[in-house]
Amino acid sequence: MMAVVKAFDWSYVATVASEGNYGEKGIEAFKNLTRDTDICIATSEVIDRDAKDSDVEQVVQYLNETKARGVLVFASERDTKRLLSAVQRLNLVGRFHWIGSDDWGNKYTAVENHPEAAEGAITLSHSAEQDKGFKDYFLSLNPYEQITETSWLLEYWETTHNCRFIDHPHRVRRDTNASEIRTPTVSLATTEARVCEGTERLTAETFQHEGKVPFVIDAVYAFAHALDSLHTDLCNGTKGLCPEMQDIDGAVLLEYVNKTTFDGKSGRVRFNQFGDRPGSYQLYQYRRTNDGSFAYVPVGTWTDELVLNGSLLHWGQFGEHIPESVCADPCEPGLMTQKVTGDKCCWVCVRCEQNQILEDEFTCTNCSEYTKPSTDKSACVKIEGEYLRWNEAFAIVPAVLSFFGICSTLFTILVFLKYQDTPVIRASGRELCYVLLAGILLTFVSPVIILAPPSEIVCGIRRVLLGVPLVVSYSALFTKTNRVYRIFNSGKRSVKRPQYTSPTSQIVICSLLVSVQIIGTAVWLILKPPGVNRNQPEWNRVILDCTVSDLAEVTSLVYAMFLVLLCTIYAFKTRKMPENFNEAKFIAFTMYTTCIVWTAFIPIVVGTSSTDFKIQQCLLSLSVVVSASVTLCCIFVPKLYIVLLAPHKNRKKPGVTLNSRIQRSVGDSMDSRVNNGDAKPSRPMPSIGPMSYTASSEVDLKEEDSCDSDDDFIRRPTHDILQALNSMDSTRV
Repeated sequence: MMAVVKAFDWSYVATVASEGNYGEKGIEAFKNLTRDTDICIATSEVIDRDAKDSDVEQVVQYLNETKARGVLVFASERDTKRLLSAVQRLNLVGRFHWIGSDDWGNKYTAVENHPEAAEGAITLSHSAEQDKGFKDYFLSLNPYEQITETSWLLEYWETTHNCRFIDHPHRVRRDTNASEIRTPTVSLATTEARVCEGTERLTAETFQHEGKVPFVIDAVYAFAHALDSLHTDLCNGTKGLCPEMQDIDGAVLLEYVNKTTFDGKSGRVRFNQFGDRPGSYQLYQYRRTNDGSFAYVPVGTWTDELVLNGSLLHWGQFGEHIPESVCADPCEPGLMTQKVTGDKCCWVCVRCEQNQILEDEFTCTNCSEYTKPSTDKSACVKIEGEYLRWNEAFAIVPAVLSFFGICSTLFTILVFLKYQDTPVIRASGRELCYVLLAGILLTFVSPVIILAPPSEIVCGIRRVLLGVPLVVSYSALFTKTNRVYRIFNSGKRSVKRPQYTSPTSQIVICSLLVSVQIIGTAVWLILKPPGVNRNQPEWNRVILDCTVSDLAEVTSLVYAMFLVLLCTIYAFKTRKMPENFNEAKFIAFTMYTTCIVWTAFIPIVVGTSSTDFKIQQCLLSLSVVVSASVTLCCIFVPKLYIVLLAPHKNRKKPGVTLNSRIQRSVGDSMDSRVNNGDAKPSRPMPSIGPMSYTASSEVDLKEEDSCDSDDDFIRRPTHDILQALNSMDSTRV
């Protein structure tokens, strides 16, 4: 039975035994064999001798509560039949797969009336050939010819022929003292049973050869051979029973029995050191045949090892597939088998953690950094790094805006180059305008680098373009506003030209301001070389980004923000200067807007760093684009409008026309000098014409007094404006 369980690969079985030595000892022996195997006993049930049908049903219920489908039955024929009957009553046909002991064997009486419940059962029967002599003798028996004091032949006859003896002289009736008499399979108490006449005959069709008959014959012969050997040794050839054999010790006789060896009806008879005869069994499966009936089909043998013909097996609803009898199904790929405490055959399937692989059947192991489990949890695979790709919305929007900004800046540069000799362009300070346009162009280019896939080169360029273009732009604006402020502020105190107001000086000042950012960025690159950081915020995600913190990025913009603050201050101070001489209101609006943008940028970027890196990079790019767009629109769009759409305002006019603010500013300055004796009017001041609101040029000059730039004009008030003031009458002044 153990060999059959192993052959079917069953690891979880239940047992049922009849009360007594046969059943309970048999199951105990089976349990001993399972101790060194992976086979577990789900439950062991015992059918008591006086068990009622309800007790047997309770046993079946206990079996059904387990996960075991294979059940070993070490029970008597009677208990086996009651067990199958209970299964059928409880509608559990097909739930169990039986392995029956030799007492079940190939007996049809054990499965009578319950063939479906027993379908697929594997049963054992001692392997032996039928004894022809016994069969012929048994078939010749007749209850009227063989008069006996026992009732077994009468009972067998009545059961086989379904009849009842009425007047047989030796018929023994059942009473309370006949507890050994077997209950007939066919009820004889019914009035419908016909009377046995004795003319019935036993035939080969009605006769079922008991499988143990050859073993009974061999058992008798074993004692005969043992007595013969004992007689030979004790009686020295004397025939008959000699005195030495009158009182035989049973232990001595047992020794002779164990030494007996002969060829018997059941095969070779011999005994091992334990006094047991090596088993030899025929295996049957009770199954449905081709004609729809049930029969015991030989499927294998066992002597020293199991020989099983699997092609002959059939399991009813399971077909030819051997049913399973396990405590738990094998775990699916990727699930760990976790044993249940105290039960080596039961387990639960546990899913490994998200970042773990199944190292073996019982162990989950964490994947290393930057790797994740494969789909089947069999290996760790490298996680592809995430970065903002060009086909994503967070990159498309700032990239498109940056493209339009680059195109607009290049268009502005081309216009300035083409019309650089016109009054508007010359009067706007061409040198600083080109520096400012270069900074704006680089600012529009920086989002392209910010959105590019991270690499050491890209990260290095990103550090440079994040701050340097802004510093170039705001250095130019700061230089421009500071120059205008110094010129008009010093004009109130002295007619002497302020220092460092020439174009060359302005470029040098602007370059020095920019060099501070360049040096700082260079030191940063040396102390902290650029690189790509692999950040793993989640077990299955790796984000590629430059090895720079949010704080470092913000710090790199501190100098640019400082220049923005200075530009804003000077723009505010020059807000009342003459419109014809400076761009104060446009620069002021640019600085106010820039301050708002960058004030909002810092908390937004820091706040989104833990949310989504794509949003952060998108917002950073948009902030840069907006900052550059504001500067480009506020500073250069008015000039482009005059140059391209209002060319009549971009012409030199005859005469010098000063607006009221210049008049008031210069007049106040000159009054102070006349009163102090610093200057005396020598000639009348030309008539002051109406105020000019031309925002394109800083001054309208006569053809012969035209200036090459606004700086040329600033140098002229020292002589020309003073002469004009000398010619003015007191009322005009």
